[in-house]
Amino acid sequence: MSNLKANGLSLKRADSAEEIFEGIKSLEEGLAKLSPDASFDLLAYLDYRVLTGTYTTGQPPGFQFPKKDDTLEDKYIQKIRIFNENEELLLWRAEGGFNGRLRRDDDTGNSNAFVEANQIVFGTQSEKLAKFTRLWEERGTEFFVPGDLPVDTEKISLQQRVAIQTRNYIGHIGESGGTGLEPAQATYIDCRFVKFVLLED
Repeated sequence: MSNLKANGLSLKRADSAEEIFEGIKSLEEGLAKLSPDASFDLLAYLDYRVLTGTYTTGQPPGFQFPKKDDTLEDKYIQKIRIFNENEELLLWRAEGGFNGRLRRDDDTGNSNAFVEANQIVFGTQSEKLAKFTRLWEERGTEFFVPGDLPVDTEKISLQQRVAIQTRNYIGHIGESGGTGLEPAQATYIDCRFVKFVLLED
């Protein structure tokens, strides 16, 4: 446990349920699996770029992107994560559409240990927009984070970085030694995105 903390990680538990599915014909079909009347951030890995945005499952449901000309077409999606603090829908390209996984952390699932970690995202300079925060590097590449993060200055310091908070779930596989007496080996069995956060030392 001390090694985890030394590396900025923390071990926690939550009730968690997972659903795996295949043969999803469209993104719209996958979105129908999300909880109703909820808001999500999204990160889509497209053939030609990485796209961020938000999605709501209210009436009517809909996407919002940083730029007016941003679009999300099924044929270009390699992988997409749609997530909030309670659940994540993960879809990846497969023959004829998508395969996917839905994970919810609520009392419908079983108790599951996970390691909470933060993945630093690209960008050392920032600009607050109406509903997004724009991050970029001097070389020109940019990344848009949903929401209004409380970035103090236009120049993000090494002590203040934007990250994606993740939950890395622990499971057990096999038996070591082959005698049937040794405990199964603990390993990461899944990772889901939770939210964008601002890290400050």
